Amino acid sequence: MTDETLVVFTPSGRRARVPAGSTLLDAARGLGVDIDSVCGGRGICGRCAIRQSVGSFAKHGIESRPEHLDAPGADELAYRAEHPDLPADRRLACRTHLLGDAVIDVPPESQVHRQVVRKGLELRDFEIDPVVTLHLVEVARPSLEIPGGDLSRLLDSLEREWGLAGLRADLHVVRALQPALEAGGYTVTVAVHDRSEVIAVWPGFVPTVYGVAVDVGSTTIAGHLADLADGRAALVHHR
Repeated sequence: MTDETLVVFTPSGRRARVPAGSTLLDAARGLGVDIDSVCGGRGICGRCAIRQSVGSFAKHGIESRPEHLDAPGADELAYRAEHPDLPADRRLACRTHLLGDAVIDVPPESQVHRQVVRKGLELRDFEIDPVVTLHLVEVARPSLEIPGGDLSRLLDSLEREWGLAGLRADLHVVRALQPALEAGGYTVTVAVHDRSEVIAVWPGFVPTVYGVAVDVGSTTIAGHLADLADGRAALVHHR
């Protein structure tokens, strides 16, 4: 294993030399590559699943071999055991380390800003870019060494783990925070609106958030309950 490895992400084409042993997720974030992750690299959500392109790539000057990625560890194997529908050629970017040069493909379902095609009266592309995002954080337990209330420690964790600074929270969030921390063993999922406000908090890991799209017509109103991660409609109601 050399000190640095060359990694190329497709379809973006972004490339860089990174320290050997870096996770694919860290390398992607350093390059601004669009890879989703709700759990913050803990190997829980599976949103960061990628595929290694194996072979010789003269265009990139890379020999991308299977052994240039480390073997799946315990966390990744546990996730695969719980999610047998995960394709065999997929790896979790947050748990996969670079040992040599590699070409990594980021499939559409693992991209934060993915396009979804909807067919109706016309064919249109929708870019999934929700204003509400989920973030899993571990909050420090109260102690004499760590002053401050639950909210300040939560906000510190969001800034440290997700780079979300200057967040505010309403009173209902503050009231719900302490019970959620206790129930989740001080690991909670936080809903953030527009990178500016904490609007909800739940104990443990919550993988999905839903939104409502409303279509107001001349005679009817249609409401579509949709998964904000992939745009799939869970419920349609007409009135």
